Amino acid sequence: ENANANAQDRAVFGVDALDRLEEVEDNSIECVVMDPPYGENFASARDTDNPDFEDAPDDLFEMLPELFEELDRVTTANAHVYMFFSMTHYEAVYEEFSKWFEVNGTPLIWVKNRHAPKGPGSNGFEKGYAQQYEPILFGRGPKGDTRPLRAEEGAVCPNTLDYAIPTKDERWHDTQKPRPLLRELITNSTATGETVLDPFAGSGATLLAAAETDRHYVGFEFEDKYESRFRREMREVKDE
Repeated sequence: ENANANAQDRAVFGVDALDRLEEVEDNSIECVVMDPPYGENFASARDTDNPDFEDAPDDLFEMLPELFEELDRVTTANAHVYMFFSMTHYEAVYEEFSKWFEVNGTPLIWVKNRHAPKGPGSNGFEKGYAQQYEPILFGRGPKGDTRPLRAEEGAVCPNTLDYAIPTKDERWHDTQKPRPLLRELITNSTATGETVLDPFAGSGATLLAAAETDRHYVGFEFEDKYESRFRREMREVKDE
């Protein structure tokens, strides 16, 4: 309870994720939901030999050890962690993720209502079969008792999640996730009053979904251009 009180309801824009994660209390987070910036700019917050990253798809994987080390510290012993990713990055993401958490090797699948634009793909295959899903790796803390999924107590949760992409009016970030999807993940893995972390908050949709379900939230985002819309949306959530 004290950890949650200290961690509750922080959304900070225009900051580096690892820099601000260092300020999060140990064992204060029950659930992480994140979509790291695959290919976005990143500068390490620590004095390491790693380079600063400049928009290369593989740069994220140089940062992952630092990220998971911090997540291991800030999460509770039985925390749940959800990580959106691309199947083209499966091996690299799974390898690092599983060093720190117990990870289900079979991803959850977010089924979208429309497919991605047709592209050249690998040997042209995507010209015929455009992608209409996004995978999510699910992990749990190996340090304590297992945290059960809470949706429909005693029921098995399916590993496919069918949610429409946010409409143009609802979306203010290119990779924004639908809040109903995020609410399902959050309510499956936490109880009212627990704390959800998104270290790459983007639009802040995860933080809004947490507030909508009476959870506390902690989020950081490198770009500050999303903050004004997020603040407006959060005021509406808290006024309801």
